[in-house]
Amino acid sequence: MTKQLYWIFLGLLPIVYIPWGGNPQLPRLFVVTLAITIGLGIILFKLYHSERLAFGWQSWLWIAFLVALGISCIYADDAVAAAQRFFLWLVLALLHATSLLDSPKAWNNFTFLFVATAALAACWGILQSFNPIYINTYPAFVSTFGNINLAGSCMAIALILATFPNHTSSRTLFWTKWVLSAILVIYLVRTGSRAAWIAVAAGFCAFGTIRMFQWKKLAWSKILKYTGLVLGILSLAIFQSDTRSKFIERWQELFHWQQGSVLVRYKIWNSTCMMIAQHPFGVGLGQFSHSFYKYRDPLEYKVSQGRVVDHPHNSWLLILAEAGWLAFVLFLALVGYIGIALLQKIRAPDIWTSQAAITLWSAWLALLVLSLVTEPWLNLETGILLPLMSSWVAYSDKLRCMQINKTLRMIVTTSICFLVIWLWAKMLCPWIADIYFDLGQQKLKAHHYSKAEQYLANAVAWHPHSLYQLELGRSLWVQKKYVEAVPVFQKTIANGPELEAAYIDLGLALSLDNRHSEAIAIWRKAQAYFPASTLIYQNLVELLLHLKEGNWALDYLFRWQQHYPNIVHEPSYQIQLGRAHEACKDAKAAMLCYIKAKELNPNDANASLYLGRLMQKSEFWDSALTHFQEAVRLGNAEERMFAYCGVATILEHEGQQKLAITHYLKARQACPEHYLPCLYLAQVALEYQQNEFALKYLQEAKKLGFRDWDCLDYSLQKLTRSALYQNFIK
Repeated sequence: MTKQLYWIFLGLLPIVYIPWGGNPQLPRLFVVTLAITIGLGIILFKLYHSERLAFGWQSWLWIAFLVALGISCIYADDAVAAAQRFFLWLVLALLHATSLLDSPKAWNNFTFLFVATAALAACWGILQSFNPIYINTYPAFVSTFGNINLAGSCMAIALILATFPNHTSSRTLFWTKWVLSAILVIYLVRTGSRAAWIAVAAGFCAFGTIRMFQWKKLAWSKILKYTGLVLGILSLAIFQSDTRSKFIERWQELFHWQQGSVLVRYKIWNSTCMMIAQHPFGVGLGQFSHSFYKYRDPLEYKVSQGRVVDHPHNSWLLILAEAGWLAFVLFLALVGYIGIALLQKIRAPDIWTSQAAITLWSAWLALLVLSLVTEPWLNLETGILLPLMSSWVAYSDKLRCMQINKTLRMIVTTSICFLVIWLWAKMLCPWIADIYFDLGQQKLKAHHYSKAEQYLANAVAWHPHSLYQLELGRSLWVQKKYVEAVPVFQKTIANGPELEAAYIDLGLALSLDNRHSEAIAIWRKAQAYFPASTLIYQNLVELLLHLKEGNWALDYLFRWQQHYPNIVHEPSYQIQLGRAHEACKDAKAAMLCYIKAKELNPNDANASLYLGRLMQKSEFWDSALTHFQEAVRLGNAEERMFAYCGVATILEHEGQQKLAITHYLKARQACPEHYLPCLYLAQVALEYQQNEFALKYLQEAKKLGFRDWDCLDYSLQKLTRSALYQNFIK
């Protein structure tokens, strides 16, 4: 009964990505822990009922591979990431140890259940694909898999396993497999996973070729019948115009290697090879993403839109990069040994064993193809085939037995019990943390920031995940607790140095806390790791312009242009370039930039606003007034506020004080959360010698978050030179 439940558990793996809470990884973590627990339980049972343990070459290779991975965990900086990666390999090794494939019926049950559950997940995926949700332009119609590559890989492997020979000659089971295969093919085409298409094609080509060579005489009637069925299923998949065009488009992308995912993979592989060359013993298990950003190609960064790279899209490069050459050679030997053993079993005199070996070798070949562009070994849904294959080929081999005495049995039993308790404790911590994290995010969306801070702090306490810390820092940042936010962002960078957002948010917190030099230093450090980041350039230039560092800002703007030549056609870039020229006292160059921005987008209120300010400085009052009025007409709330203030300053210059006050009040009404109208109203109150009102407006500006009292605009000189203002800022 235990064995049957275990096989059912393995067959249900394609649907383990059903999201519990907000984190779809949690059910997978639960399944991994449960798989290890069951595997250890079966091993304990065998220890108590046998004084000998049988070991084959596969078992020794698995043990040696795990030892090599364990060594790479020792020098891993992020122990949590290393442990999670090691657990995945551990569960595969335990699946090999606990898979007692002593009857063909077990494999029949497993393959049918695996194909059926994959088809069930595919049904939901097909429905999602007609109304997909896009995340960073990446379609998320991947059913319960969470990843298009994983969804496609699972469909490809399930399709090949559907050819596993039936232990009984049931026509119902035969046609059921064909129906399930049709569903798998439809979803496989809908996912657009070209790696899975190539893998399933390689697997079926190998399957068909070996089967034809086995026949003494080519059975043309069978070939035509199966070919017709396959073409019929394919016609179902590409009958719809949307599916057909998507299928063709995805294949055409393979021939445009200078863009898209083909270019991204090539650049990632090249950068990973550089990492391997510098770290022949690996960077530590689970540490790929923490190290890759140092070697990342700027072009790949731009094409992939700055997404964090968790793996190199190649299983072999991942093992090499994280665990080094020793683990790579051992794993290569293990995979190669399984492939050779399956080929040998194809010649078995037993027909069922021979046909089963053909199916498994075809699946092995498909997994090998997938491993060159994805990570099939590191996902239970596809990775389980490797240990199950190694157990299947070991069944009829001559195994060596090891004697186990009572002392060794007691040591092993005690160790396994402690391991199980520790595993469940480690699994529960991130689970509880994720519950708090979801609650914190909900409170952030509802603008209940103090409550969000409490929940996120609890999440970090239970599991110091870098993303949890990032959101905690943001909750503090929103509440203007910049001093408290800074160390949280610093811890985030320490735990996840590949997170570009953490560097950006840390710099913003420092700049808002008037620690400008520290903000510039952290953004310059981030720029060395992310040289093509538009957000880092944008924030760095904005801070330098705020500090009136025009030459420095120009230097970074020109560097930005080198990475993105087309950015000169962006109005926002032209405006920043104009502001930098203006800071360098080059009014003519600044005006040309603002005019260029206006030409690029005639409805850009920001360009009108800066043109108005420049005209105002040059004392072209009528022109300035025209541009400010246009900004009022075109702008959003904040832009209208700035424009109203600009109009009011011109009216003040013309002696129309009452009308100017009216426009300052309009500015305050347009954007009540901004401090600038309060500063102008304080200046007007001083001119009317109403010090009490001036002080009131200064206090209100401070309450609204204004802190940088030493960097006020030239139009507020009357305020900044007053004794009231000087006493206030002291």
